[in-house]
Amino acid sequence: MLTLVTGGALEPTGLAGIVDTPMIYRALPPCTAILCWVVLLSPASIAAHAQAPQADSKADQPQTQEIRGLIEKLGDASYPVRADAVRDLIAIGPDALPLLREAASGDDYETALRARQVIETFRAVLFAGATVVLSAEPTRLRWNQPFTLKVRIENHSSEPCQTPFAPAPEGDRPANLDALQVGAMMDLADFLSVFGPDGREIQLYTEPIDEDPEVEQALRWRAEQDPTGTLDGGSSQTFALTDFNRGWSRYRMLEAGQYTIRFEYEPDWPDPELARRRIGRVSSQAVKVTVTEPAPAVIRSAPGTLLGEVVREGDSYVAYATNAHDHLRYLNTNWGTDARRKGRLRWFFQTENGELFEYQPSPARLAFSPERIVALEPGQRIELARVACREVAQALGQKGRLSAAGPHGFVYSNFLRRGALSREEGAGAGDPGRQGGESNEQLPRFIFTGQASCVPVVESSPPPNTSNLEWIDLPE
Repeated sequence: MLTLVTGGALEPTGLAGIVDTPMIYRALPPCTAILCWVVLLSPASIAAHAQAPQADSKADQPQTQEIRGLIEKLGDASYPVRADAVRDLIAIGPDALPLLREAASGDDYETALRARQVIETFRAVLFAGATVVLSAEPTRLRWNQPFTLKVRIENHSSEPCQTPFAPAPEGDRPANLDALQVGAMMDLADFLSVFGPDGREIQLYTEPIDEDPEVEQALRWRAEQDPTGTLDGGSSQTFALTDFNRGWSRYRMLEAGQYTIRFEYEPDWPDPELARRRIGRVSSQAVKVTVTEPAPAVIRSAPGTLLGEVVREGDSYVAYATNAHDHLRYLNTNWGTDARRKGRLRWFFQTENGELFEYQPSPARLAFSPERIVALEPGQRIELARVACREVAQALGQKGRLSAAGPHGFVYSNFLRRGALSREEGAGAGDPGRQGGESNEQLPRFIFTGQASCVPVVESSPPPNTSNLEWIDLPE
């Protein structure tokens, strides 16, 4: 989740009061996010700032003269002179705006027109006149220990600064903390770069948004809207990104070592000269975070989310599954052929002559139970199922003998999940007046969905079409 702390003047002051106001914000380019902010207001600091002595006009005079001189060049007959004046005014930043507004309303048509164009250019630039400072807490942690990244935006000019965040309508603000967190992360991810101990950049990872209707709604609101906000001159905002490495949307920092985080923004100038001079670029200092204990090897190096193995134990073959993902996962162990609600486990055994034999035991005729959807923590290994060696040998019959050492394998399939419901159906989840609503709430998020196989299985047939599954009526 993200907390936005908004202060008045940039000078350090005490806190006279705290007001909590939930807000939703959005970044440019469109992606969806939700912020929860705390506004810190200090009447004393506001009064002190209002009564502060004005800057010495003589000290401001050289820059004022420079700005006036550049504005005069906006009406020059030479195009190169005019173009250079526009670039230099943009480079000065928001401090040039008061005199530009004065020129925009003046009698010189050419100068007024170009002054208005420069003003419009400022409106398209984010963070003009601002600096960004990053901090992290804690800075030393284990791979699965969450930390908070704070992004402080300080507007040093007297003019409002445009930011890529704006409040959403009251009805679009979710109470779901996961929705708040994923939205906030995707908000600021447009401007963050995270590099691992090996110097390679780490990309933002987000769990599937359709796992939760509120998360999906939050991101959809961002994608459909294009809001921007402003930060008053002389004020600041601090965004606190919690669960930076462990939330629904996260940077996966799994290896031990030092990670580097930076905030960077650079306008996409159509003018090559402005791009070459990197006018309007905002870059923070680097923040260093050290991971002291890495994730288990199975999580750092596994090719998939779920790893499986078949082991002979006594007179049985046992199928094991390990959660190789860095996040909690659930496995549906309600076995059966009904893809709407039950998982399927198909065994594959290797014979002595190297051929594969598929064995599908008759599914137990048990009613569906949410209790058989089991949780796996990252790196955790559980027994999925077991089958007697005698039963497999009987099914194999005269086709050969099983290899004592294997390798044997299985294919695990599951297409039951909370997010598999349509958007209209998902909106009714938890509604007692809608059939299946309460039952759907029994399903946990993050159920492993799809197919996973272990050696020696090579799956050639496409997975079944589950796009038109009916509402899952639970329990039986």
